Amino acid sequence: MTVAPVRGADWLVLLSEPVGELLGPILRFSSLGPIIAGVAMVLSLLILTFGWRTIVAPLQQLAQAAAQVSWGEHAAMDRSISGVAEIQELRNALHAMVERIEGYEAGIRDYLEALTEGQESERARLAHELHDGPVQALIALGQQVELAEQCVARGETARALELLEALREADTHVARDLRRVIGALRPIYLDDLGFLPALEMLARSTMLSAAAQGSDLEVRFEHVVDGTRFDPAVELAVYRIAQEALHNAAQHAQAHEVVVQVRRAAGELVLTVSDDGVGFTPAGRFDSYTRAGHFGLVGINERARQLGGALTIRSAPGAGTTLTVTFPESALGVS
Repeated sequence: MTVAPVRGADWLVLLSEPVGELLGPILRFSSLGPIIAGVAMVLSLLILTFGWRTIVAPLQQLAQAAAQVSWGEHAAMDRSISGVAEIQELRNALHAMVERIEGYEAGIRDYLEALTEGQESERARLAHELHDGPVQALIALGQQVELAEQCVARGETARALELLEALREADTHVARDLRRVIGALRPIYLDDLGFLPALEMLARSTMLSAAAQGSDLEVRFEHVVDGTRFDPAVELAVYRIAQEALHNAAQHAQAHEVVVQVRRAAGELVLTVSDDGVGFTPAGRFDSYTRAGHFGLVGINERARQLGGALTIRSAPGAGTTLTVTFPESALGVS
């Protein structure tokens, strides 16, 4: 009950309401509480079950499959995994990554096999070249020395001098052949003359070799660096990469002009080899080059990767080819 006076009069207003009508809705709501709590619990369990089956369990399966892949079991990622769309997208991305890894591993195996065969072929070639060249020349020198000794013993001084002069000339030819063989194994200009002169001599020798085969190939060497020496591993890698790129341009690209450039950019060492040859369509993945037999490009890429560098290929049919290899400043060994 509520009492309120009326102003300006001696009146009172009385309001009364039965207690049952006031507390009835509250009591009725309280009686529904357990039912509402039960429904809420059931909904929570359904949501948790749905989340477990569509999110948590698929993620655990993906984690197990990824762990198996890390141990070389690539087939683990081929298993079907249910879940929400985002889980499926993640699984597809991991599956594509595994396919790239498998392709890269297959490419490396093919490259190593070709590299081993190339090494054996090169060893056989060098053995044959040494046997038929310097070894035979040294045998002939030994025979001429014996003849000279016999001439001296008989008092034929003039004949002995002729033989000695011939020996001197033959010795010069043997030394030249041996330097050529050694140069094929290790670029002597890199040690004797330095980094930039060695690259310049490489460009010149490539042009001379092409001319000897009847080609009009012109090779230009440009550099935008001073005479700073870099880490020996980097210098050798740059030399070998330039050597392989020049070989490709001369033998396969049908190029008439090749430009070899070495420069520094933002502290990095950049080697660029450009030609005006027939060009080609670059592959999206490097393992494609091994399947196509282009092991030279794979070798260039691997040499760069070993020192933290990167290879970029820009080419198109009929538009020539440009290879750019960048080595980070941390690999150059320059303080």
